[in-house]
Amino acid sequence: MEYDVIIIGAGIAGLVTANRAAQLGQRAVVLEKSTEDKYICNSRYAYGTFHINFTGLDTPEDDLCAKIDAATDGFARKDLARAVAKDGRRLMQWLKDEGIELVNLGSYGTNVLSPPWRVGFGLTWQNYGADIALQRLEANFQKRQGRILRGSRARALTLVFGGIEIEVEQPDGVKKLSAPSVVIADILFILVLIELFRLLLIYLEEHRVSVSTMVEVGIVATLREVLLKGAMQVDWRQMLALCAFIVTLGVVLRYAGVRLEEQETSG
Repeated sequence: MEYDVIIIGAGIAGLVTANRAAQLGQRAVVLEKSTEDKYICNSRYAYGTFHINFTGLDTPEDDLCAKIDAATDGFARKDLARAVAKDGRRLMQWLKDEGIELVNLGSYGTNVLSPPWRVGFGLTWQNYGADIALQRLEANFQKRQGRILRGSRARALTLVFGGIEIEVEQPDGVKKLSAPSVVIADILFILVLIELFRLLLIYLEEHRVSVSTMVEVGIVATLREVLLKGAMQVDWRQMLALCAFIVTLGVVLRYAGVRLEEQETSG
């Protein structure tokens, strides 16, 4: 096999994984669906504050674990909470060794990507903390003989003898790559969202929040993603699916409101 590990996604999770793999002597390649060097993504326009539940990573490990446990009402896995609390400081040191500058802004912002940019609201991200961090991680990876294949969308994963085969859609056609290990960096963000929704459902169940509130959150979240990416940059099939999704949510919201009014009237 040409590679030891294939990483899907060139955000901060993917580039940290790729650099660490290269440091350990692994032949690594990163697949990124965007064709632009500075494509818009959560990693790039993030403010860049590393903290755990608004608590600095320099806080004692046991205190951080307690923060995680309290924030999740005890639902977080103890071993994962311990790993996050333990490795936070180690990660900060690794980032510094990679040439990424961090500043202390006080309170929970003891480790913030430099230079920080946010004053109020907006997406002024060019050549600020998170953007510079991604540029340096990418440059470091290439110095370690790593490859970033832009315009490469992973479409399917198949278990094969000795590893995993990935079907990759590229501008010049569909190709197949294989490696003993595959890291889906994009899914890390998805897993965080799933966990947030799980906790949200528990909260809603306990507080009996109406269906309409849930639907409104879904509509706002969907529109946010379209606005951040830009309507003209979204594939027409994705835009069609998003429109259908929003219309469906609107119908649910309309009839949820009707039922609520009927219940109030009958009461």
